[in-house]
Amino acid sequence: MSGSGVFNFGNFRCNFCSNVSSLDAFYSRRIGRSPSGADLAYAKGEFADVPQATSVLGAAKVTGRTSSGYSVGLLNAVTGKTTADVQLLDGTRTTQEVEPLAN
Repeated sequence: MSGSGVFNFGNFRCNFCSNVSSLDAFYSRRIGRSPSGADLAYAKGEFADVPQATSVLGAAKVTGRTSSGYSVGLLNAVTGKTTADVQLLDGTRTTQEVEPLAN
């Protein structure tokens, strides 16, 4: 992501930890991720058609630098409500929300 350095908040170092080298406070790849409520659909019926990702309805990123040298950034994204089609044990079909509208 161009300008992603604006959203880094330093590195986390641990001299005594074997599996930690750095920690980023911001990770933009979660925007539009796989629905986190897929288990709700699978628990509701015999068959569930869960989408692979949520829909990104809109997103914007603005970065810049102040006259005194500070970097500033704004990132906003809106993802839509995502539903899965579910077939119940009696053969009827319904839907289950697997990810809410989020900003």
